[in-house]
Amino acid sequence: MAWPLDLPGTPTGSRHDFQWILRHSLRHRTIRLLSGMPVQAIDFRLGPYHIDGAGFHAVAMAITTYHISVQGKDNIPGREAWGAYADQIDTIGIPTVTQISDPTWLEAVLVHESVHALIDLKGPRGGARSQNEAAAYIATALYLLSFDFPAPEGPILDAAMKIADPLKAGMTVDKASEMRLRTVVATNMDIDVDEPSSDDGVRRQPQVTDFLS
Repeated sequence: MAWPLDLPGTPTGSRHDFQWILRHSLRHRTIRLLSGMPVQAIDFRLGPYHIDGAGFHAVAMAITTYHISVQGKDNIPGREAWGAYADQIDTIGIPTVTQISDPTWLEAVLVHESVHALIDLKGPRGGARSQNEAAAYIATALYLLSFDFPAPEGPILDAAMKIADPLKAGMTVDKASEMRLRTVVATNMDIDVDEPSSDDGVRRQPQVTDFLS
């Protein structure tokens, strides 16, 4: 990943400086990403969720004000997880040691996790975890398709790409397609298809260390 050149301070090569650069570059990169045209063009409905530019803008603003945190993590929970969103602490996590070497794929992962943040921030509550994940995978697919980027192989993303490819802005994913994708999600994530989503609302309050670290 290419670091921004406008970061204050002069890195000395220590682990502390590396973590500072990683944290701040990811944060600023995510804000720019969510405000950019490819993400702002995403607009679809799945189940109770409306995933659109206004929602991504709200997430960008929450990151700007430190109500949502973006951090590099050494260990991301989940099988072969590229990233994670922890709704209990309102934090997007991206691995510090990872195979995400292509910037477009890294940004697609950030889009995916930002959908979870969007749902946590704006709701509505009461959706299923498989719906939450399905919405995130479709947004990921739409972002990759906007660049004609070859998606990494995987059953969930493959299924999401088939839905996203013909999806036009403002469309609702039909119930049959939604259920097929949710079933693939549940099978491959080893969850129940109707397991409730754990989003609990963004409640993180900015800390002094957010501004000083």
